[in-house]
Amino acid sequence: MSKKQMRLPNNYGGIVYLGENRRKPYGARITIGFEPKGEKNGIMQYRQKYKYLGFFEKRTQAMECLMEYNKNPYDVDQRKLTFKEIHDKWSIKHYEKVSPNTIKTYKTAFNKCESIYNVPFADLKTKHLQEIIDNVNSASVCIAVKSLFGLLYKYAMKDDIVVKDYSKFVDLPKVDKIQPPKPFTKNEIKKLWSMEGNEYIDMYLILLYTGMRITELLMLETNNIHLDKRYMIGGIKTEAGENRVIPIHREIEHIIKRNMFEGRKYLFFSRTGNHKHYTNVRKKADDLLQWANLDHTFHDTRHTFISQCSRLNFNEVLLKRIVGHSDKNVTEHYTHKDIEDLILAIDSFYY
Repeated sequence: MSKKQMRLPNNYGGIVYLGENRRKPYGARITIGFEPKGEKNGIMQYRQKYKYLGFFEKRTQAMECLMEYNKNPYDVDQRKLTFKEIHDKWSIKHYEKVSPNTIKTYKTAFNKCESIYNVPFADLKTKHLQEIIDNVNSASVCIAVKSLFGLLYKYAMKDDIVVKDYSKFVDLPKVDKIQPPKPFTKNEIKKLWSMEGNEYIDMYLILLYTGMRITELLMLETNNIHLDKRYMIGGIKTEAGENRVIPIHREIEHIIKRNMFEGRKYLFFSRTGNHKHYTNVRKKADDLLQWANLDHTFHDTRHTFISQCSRLNFNEVLLKRIVGHSDKNVTEHYTHKDIEDLILAIDSFYY
């Protein structure tokens, strides 16, 4: 029998168990006031109003959160601000003080951080930031992303949203390790097809026939995949890429179908059911391709697709819609005819 939990001091807050069906069943909460709940025997009764600091897998983690709050109380609502919300607040003032070119650099860096847009800023750790850096295939953009991280942490620390700057622990890649993308050859693609059925090879083949970025594929939700109508809704959240229609090539229909599991949110999911993280996927995929004597990375697939489209004289506007490049002629909303045009275009694609 477990020992009875020690009573916490008055006004310290508390920990509640919210049920075994939750992934994070322990909640750390504080009292923020009282509200009337009705009269009893002519006397108004009151109940406590709570605000949750966070939810955790273990009680010890909830206790650590409560201890941190009591040691250094902070604005709970501020602490829940996401990476994107912090960025948007910071940029309002900061963009007034810098040049248009600098703003453009920051926006490019911010666009690389799509996978953490909705993560509470206070929950970010070095591994999350490093994953973003590792997924950038440009030395100058890597530097810009790390610089943006540092500025956002400086802003967040002023308001006690965080107490530690994790951007200082992010490692930039060596310049000589960042290679320009090189296209797959027809023989190399044929070799990939001979290995299909492996999860990482399936990723490569989907990327080669869609032009998607690897992060876009890893974030792809199954409810945005319409196999019967042969298109997907996905893309990184930039002006040109957000919620774009990506036509499904006939060659990869069965691959997508094979990787879709009922009840799973993402096409490629981790053991916890969340989307896979690029850092973990890249290592395993790199090892697999090295074993197969294929000297390529995920970044080469997008370059291969776009290059092949160019050789096939693809309609430029349709290509930009498929891969998510900005174009003043590309509308923000898709009609049924637009989707039909994209599918017809992808049907003419081949290696």
